[in-house]
Amino acid sequence: MVNLKELDAACRNRTEEWALHDTVLYDMCRNYPGHSSRERVNAKVGIIARAYATGIERKIRSDGGQGSALLQLTTFINRKHKAVDRAIGPLLEIEELTIDSLRKIVRAHGTLVALLAELTRDGQASRSFCSKYLHFHCPIVPVYDQVVASAIPSLMGWRPKLDVLIPPVSPSDRAYAVYAMRFLALYNDIRRSRPALSVKELDFYLLNERARRKVR
Repeated sequence: MVNLKELDAACRNRTEEWALHDTVLYDMCRNYPGHSSRERVNAKVGIIARAYATGIERKIRSDGGQGSALLQLTTFINRKHKAVDRAIGPLLEIEELTIDSLRKIVRAHGTLVALLAELTRDGQASRSFCSKYLHFHCPIVPVYDQVVASAIPSLMGWRPKLDVLIPPVSPSDRAYAVYAMRFLALYNDIRRSRPALSVKELDFYLLNERARRKVR
């Protein structure tokens, strides 16, 4: 169960210390949404991949040169710009997190994960990078990484009624889809008392939830 006082404190902390960090990336992706320009891809991919510790570079085989994994990633995304733009396009007009918008989000995420599997070692899923990259193009997209994925089950246990993506979305990454459905349920529950809560604020709370539990 979410402690609303701790949630409110986390939201204040984000506003006071981290909101501008995110705003810069939101503005960049809103101003340069496409991927046909190598310069713009370099900026967006490079900053998001490293500023948000996505781990994507560890999943790409280096050729030995400094930054070669990131260079391969930006080259690949630029080369596949039409497919990347088709995946992201349906998300650009989404303004609210609902079952219908979640379906679009999970499909776009699954498309990018499948696309990048052509580049990653042994086809590893790049679910954290893809969720964060999509989020800065569409702030309604729930962000995924191991920290938030491990924090959410204690706040929103899985039960059949949470499985709202029926029939299942294809393509999709199952781990992300399950996390996103938990996130939607938790988000809706909290917004009954905190209607102004944003997706990023809930993500920020979840990011720090595991640390809070360790000190209790």
